[in-house]
Amino acid sequence: NAVDAVAEGVAPQRGHDPGIALLFLMYMTLVSFYIVALFVGYVIVTFRDSVEDGYADSELDKTDRECIRYIVLAQPKRSWRPSAPSRMRTMLYNLTTSDAFEKWIACVIVANLVVLMMEYHGMSEGYEYGLYLANCVLTAVYTVEAVLKMVALTPR
Repeated sequence: NAVDAVAEGVAPQRGHDPGIALLFLMYMTLVSFYIVALFVGYVIVTFRDSVEDGYADSELDKTDRECIRYIVLAQPKRSWRPSAPSRMRTMLYNLTTSDAFEKWIACVIVANLVVLMMEYHGMSEGYEYGLYLANCVLTAVYTVEAVLKMVALTPR
């Protein structure tokens, strides 16, 4: 019995080192918690794997399915509307948040991409100047869009 042990070659004495009993108690408690944690972890991993087995024929992995689930369950936030009864701000808000305006800006972006792709080495000065003017016009459109949105969507 470890509690009764005194030293090597010495006869045991009853209750010689009660601190060893506390050590055994702590050891048994920690080991039992560790074994329970291992068991629970094994159960969770097995359950997760069995759930994944249900999607074995799917081309989507777990992350893709979670992303799609999030998108399907997402609720759009309420959009901010100008609180002041200013006609100009309300008109700008309605203009800048309309689908037609967004589609028009998307077309401008595509046009800008086309203009940027039209450059080549050895182009004539007139062609280069035309591309420069087109780039300036498109930059002006972006600037006007930014100013309109800042005026329309600024909280105050």
